[in-house]
Amino acid sequence: GKYDYEMDIWGSENLELSFRIWQCGGRLEIVPCSRVGHVYRRRSPISFPKGVEKTTTRNALRLAEVWLDDYKSIYYKLRPDARGRDYGDISDRLALRKRLQCKTFKWYLTEVFPEQHVPLEENMLAWGEIRNPDSALCLDTMGKNDGPFDMHVFQCHGQGGNQGFWYTREKEIRHEDNCLDASVRKANAPVVVLECHE
Repeated sequence: GKYDYEMDIWGSENLELSFRIWQCGGRLEIVPCSRVGHVYRRRSPISFPKGVEKTTTRNALRLAEVWLDDYKSIYYKLRPDARGRDYGDISDRLALRKRLQCKTFKWYLTEVFPEQHVPLEENMLAWGEIRNPDSALCLDTMGKNDGPFDMHVFQCHGQGGNQGFWYTREKEIRHEDNCLDASVRKANAPVVVLECHE
């Protein structure tokens, strides 16, 4: 149950613990009447000497390289800026995974979280940002994940995330579990983000 000591400060440690628990034979339980809280302060009591983005990306890379198996390629497609970045030595984490005889990430998706939509590469025809070449603006979810909400545009940054989309064989433009759609069938109707029609 220990943290990956090579992860810095904050970011992805919650996912790393969860994947490790599930994939290595443990379990997480929901206890009736339990209370879990997370308090955000107005100012962070911690500092990020290397910068927030660099620190959280490094942590996410360690998570992907140790626990996601073949699915890490999806992470890199959605975060192309992360490819080639340093994530430190993970040999002890891989040895831990082997010693504990942990199951694969595919097992996790099948047995623990089957309702999670995974953008399988064989279903993706294209992925990346949706850019207006004249304005250098890209479609951006602005951090929203639960539709419906209106799509926005923002300066293109090439980092995926809020600007990462994929076009599927089902002719959907997806962002995570959501799809782009027209709110009404008329010219100049706003593009909205809705839960995909599955």
